[in-house]
Parts: sequence; structure tokens; C-alpha cells
Amino acid sequence: MKYTRYSYIIAAAAMLASCGSDNEPNPNGNYPEDGRVRIRTAIAEPEHRSATEYTGDNLGFFLKASSESETRYNSENVMWTNNGGSWSSSTMVLWPGADTPVEIYAYSPYLIDGVAARYITFNIPTDQSAGIEGADFVYECKQDFVPSRDLDASKTLNLLMKHALVKLTLNLTMGDEFDGKDVSVQKVVIRQTAGCVMINITRPDIKNAVTAANGDSYADVNMHQIEALDGNAYEAIFFPSKGQKPGERMITVYMSNGKAYSYTVPAGGIRLEAGCAYNMNLRIGKDKLSLRGVYLMDWNGDGNNLNGGEAE
Repeated sequence: MKYTRYSYIIAAAAMLASCGSDNEPNPNGNYPEDGRVRIRTAIAEPEHRSATEYTGDNLGFFLKASSESETRYNSENVMWTNNGGSWSSSTMVLWPGADTPVEIYAYSPYLIDGVAARYITFNIPTDQSAGIEGADFVYECKQDFVPSRDLDASKTLNLLMKHALVKLTLNLTMGDEFDGKDVSVQKVVIRQTAGCVMINITRPDIKNAVTAANGDSYADVNMHQIEALDGNAYEAIFFPSKGQKPGERMITVYMSNGKAYSYTVPAGGIRLEAGCAYNMNLRIGKDKLSLRGVYLMDWNGDGNNLNGGEAE
């Protein structure tokens, strides 16, 4: 009787497996052998044509099969978590086939609600005084990706994330009129930026992927003081809006004596492009901030100006 009972159990299990195979992806025969998607991440440094390790905590992942018959393999905003350099997904993600082209999109930081690859709304943190990491939106876009052709030797998908916003490092110097006076900088603010942006991560060109989504509402951003540079430098990540247009007060420096000094964008404007980092030198004078140059920089802020000169 036991034998008969186990026979029924085995038969039932086989039936369930057979039924399940009609509803679940079958990875057999895929490349890699188990059909699973595995990822490795890096962050692009386009000005140096190089990349460094990406250490973000999480990312959102999209996979879209080119064939309508393989849509069951599509993944929509699957969360991946960084475990000390090894990435794991919240649900299993499979390749539709070794030679099936797919579209791949990834972004970070991960957002839970209302996310579609073409329309990701990102609210840029306005208080970055404690650090800028939470404001750094990055993404990757791969189209016509064929696993058998494009995976690396370890059968891993390499995601080269790109910065989507603008990073500004501000270097301040005090004018002669402050010599011998006990006056210091208390706070630095970038004025009237786009507090919210819409990002289309299906567009490889960053400059065409990001748009301001705040309408007539603007946000001031408190910059982070870089203590490693003797407290004379500040940084922030933002997206340009009204405050970065000619004739507008772009930056305000608040001093310990209660005074505030502002820098006004000149008639010729300042070109600040998405995905780029800039170094701005300002001198605090008697009545205002005077510009001493704006330069394209390495995003990591290693202190070396890149070729390309002053921003216009």
C-alpha cells in the first residue's frame, strides 16, 4: 500500500510539474545554462572614457523581449540589492533565450511606486547639507542586447550606469575686505532649481532623457560642505531651471555676520548639461559674488580640471 501511495504522489507531482511548465518560463537550453540573469555594475566616467565600481544600495531593472511570444520573460521594475558587490534580485529574472534580442534598462536609486521605464519621476533632495549621494540618479540603457553575443565570459550582464543630473562643486575665496575679520560662511544655496525631473531611461542620450517636471514650482538646494577641502568648497547635485538662466540669482552665500551674497547669471548664460560635473570658482566681495571661472570636472571630484575649458 505504501508503494501505491507513493506512486500516486509521484504521479501527482509529475502532473503539477507538467501543468507548471505551461505557465512558467523554462530556462532549459538558455544561455547561461540555468537561464538566470546575473549583473555586475560600474559607473561611467565619460570624460575619461573609463569606469569605476558602482556602490549604490539598490537599483530597478527592466527587461523586455523583442518577440511577442516571449513577453512572459519581461521584467518590470524588479528591485536588485547590492550585497557588498554581489547583486541579488527580489524575484528571479530569466533570459528568454540565448539568441533572443532584449531591451534592458536599469536605474538607481530604486523607486517603488508608479515607475515605468519611459516615465520615471525623481524628486531631487533639497537639503544636501549632510551629503549628495541620495540625489545622484544614475541609469543604463541597452537595446538589441543578445545574451549569447553580449554577455561577458562569466555569463554576466555588465551595467554601465551613467549620471543623469548635474553636479556642481563650488570653491569660495574671501575678498581682501574680510582680512582680519571673524566672518565665515554659514550656508550656500543653489536657487530655483528643478525640484522634480522626469527621466526616460529608454533614451541612451542623457541630454535628451531628462526634463524638468516641476512646472512653475522651483526648489532651492542646500549645498554640502566638503570638509576635506578646508571647508572652502561646497557641492550639490541638481537639475537646472529658472535660477540658472541669464539675469537670475543662481547662488546665495549666507555669512556668519548675517549678510548674504549672491551670484547672478550673466547675459551670456552658463551651460550646464545633464550628466556632467562642473567646478565653479567664486570670490566673495563687498557686495556680491564674482565669478572666477566654471570648468568641466571629473564627477569624482579629484580636483583636476578636464580639457574643455570654461563653460559658456
